[in-house]
Amino acid sequence: MSSFLRTTELPWFLTGILALAVLVLLFLYFRNKRSLKNFNLEKLLGHSHQHRNIQILLDSIPDWAFVKDHKHRFVLLNKRTTEVTGFPNPSHLLGKTEMDVFPPELARITLEEEKEVLSHGTALIDRMYRFRDQEGKSHMVKASLIPLKNPLGRIIGLVGIGRDLFDDAYNENRLRELSLVASGTDNVVVIMDKEGNFEWVNKGFEKRYGHDLKSFVARKGMNLRDSSSNENIQDIITDVLKSKQPRSYSSSLDTGDGKMNWFQSNLTPILDEAGEVRSLVLIDADITAMKEADLKISQQKQKLQEQKEELENMNKSKDRLFSIIAHDLKNPFQSIIGFTDLLRKEFTTFSESQIAEYLDLIHEASTSAYDLLFNLLEWSRAQTRSVQIKPVRLPLDLVVREILGQHHLQARNKGIQLENRVDPELAAEADLNMIRTVVRNLTNNAIKYTDRGGTVSFSSAMENGNVLLSIRDSGIGIPEDRIKTLFSLEHSKSTAGTAGETGTGIGLLVVHDFLELNQGNLRVESTPGAGSVFSIRLPRFAE
Repeated sequence: MSSFLRTTELPWFLTGILALAVLVLLFLYFRNKRSLKNFNLEKLLGHSHQHRNIQILLDSIPDWAFVKDHKHRFVLLNKRTTEVTGFPNPSHLLGKTEMDVFPPELARITLEEEKEVLSHGTALIDRMYRFRDQEGKSHMVKASLIPLKNPLGRIIGLVGIGRDLFDDAYNENRLRELSLVASGTDNVVVIMDKEGNFEWVNKGFEKRYGHDLKSFVARKGMNLRDSSSNENIQDIITDVLKSKQPRSYSSSLDTGDGKMNWFQSNLTPILDEAGEVRSLVLIDADITAMKEADLKISQQKQKLQEQKEELENMNKSKDRLFSIIAHDLKNPFQSIIGFTDLLRKEFTTFSESQIAEYLDLIHEASTSAYDLLFNLLEWSRAQTRSVQIKPVRLPLDLVVREILGQHHLQARNKGIQLENRVDPELAAEADLNMIRTVVRNLTNNAIKYTDRGGTVSFSSAMENGNVLLSIRDSGIGIPEDRIKTLFSLEHSKSTAGTAGETGTGIGLLVVHDFLELNQGNLRVESTPGAGSVFSIRLPRFAE
């Protein structure tokens, strides 16, 4: 704590004592009418009553006080001055100079300054001296040297007085003053030893944590390493001790009501007179409002970024949708228009087999156009969230049988066998129309990518409390890199089927979105050349 005091100016209130000492000396001079040419106060006073009074006066003050003659010899000094010299009492220093009693580094400095005072007659006020005494104790002395003159104005010696700034009594008073100042701030102020152990806290600390130092230590520990919320506090303390430079860092406090308070913490090392760390001071400033403002700005930026990405995706979806409408939807209608126009103009020239062939082509093109248009409309509804979900008890076997009936002709034309192994008792909780669309799209794809003579089978199972409907085909399979883009509109370009069937890939987007709306999902497993398995997971209906 005393390290704070080195930078604090002290009020110099002992000038009156110096003046009093000088007046006494002059009084003795005039009373004894003795020459001060060879000034020796000890001889002047001897064992007189005045000597005792002056000595008592000087010994009663806590500061260094001494008188020297013009040869730098002590002629009078108090006990406080003697304490740091190693001599038992002031009488042992009489007649000696600083070279006899003080450490060499201090003696050289004070000797030069005393010479200046004796030579020029100018006082040196508030000089700072730092040294260690014979016991190794550190001292920081603030002293003044004042020339002493006889009535003729001749310099016959000097008076010195100083204060040890490391004095415990003085430091205690200064600590009280610092405590009053530190307690007046809402910021947290903590003083620790160099190991980070708490020694003193201000009122701001007690206000923030709701505990005095004793109860806080009982809850959190006595060391900053234990109580700090910063996960790097160990490294921060180590760096401060090593670099002897302050460090700033952030810390937080959970108020217990779900709110987090944030603080900017500054950890400062306090150095002793040898330049070593003797204590640490921590000052916390509440930056919660700043943090909350930063968080709000960050959230707004994040929201703007999400909106930007959403708009970009919508633009991509729009562009892809227009491309599908412009190209894929146009082709089947061109086929329909072309074949119907040909039949209309040349009907009488065609045989029954040719007419039947053209009608099949017209039907195929119409079905393709209808499926594409239906999927586009359904997908658009899902994107705008305008579709209404009506979950009901949905037997999976019922849905599969309905879809197989719709695709029976398509499968027969390719010689594909359809197998239904779905448990009739297994029911999901989902929207009937949406799941119909999902199963229809997956069935259509399974038949589309299965070679002639292949198999498409349907099975069911329970999995982690959900129902699973799997559609397995013996078709051409899907490469692994293609599986990752199956549900992306940007990459929704369909591969031609085994009989040249075309598509857009929109159907799988509808499947993905409809399952998501029904709290379900789709798992795809495939091996090129060995077929694929599309597994629909849906919530089980709770009976």
